[in-house]
Amino acid sequence: MEINLAELLRSHRLHITPIRLSVLTVFYKKNTCLSHEDIQRALQHRLDRVSVYRTLRIFVKKGILNCIPTSGNSNMYALHDFGSTDGQTVQHALFICERCGMVYPLKVADIRVTELPGNFTVKQFDIVMNGKCGDCS
Repeated sequence: MEINLAELLRSHRLHITPIRLSVLTVFYKKNTCLSHEDIQRALQHRLDRVSVYRTLRIFVKKGILNCIPTSGNSNMYALHDFGSTDGQTVQHALFICERCGMVYPLKVADIRVTELPGNFTVKQFDIVMNGKCGDCS
């Protein structure tokens, strides 16, 4: 699928900048969940880390990316259309190998919470599994 990244930015009312195009290009080329460090590495550390963080933060705010908290107080980022969605709630599932650190996005069947307190609304639902991948087992 060919995507026009400049048009994607325009559709989210964002200015087209080299850093935004670079970060989006990494996500579309890798087609998986990425950490800040993964992005820095893919960009060969050509962009300063603060600029990358700011770009990730605005992409999350505008709905281009989802931020997926993982253990160890770190985050993974995924394109908004990664994972299943019912139009409102985005669902992600990741397996993180505790030995080699590889992150594997997993297919998610429709998972529903059957009861929420009061007027709670769920926008994003994440499952993070930790263990050893097939290569490390």
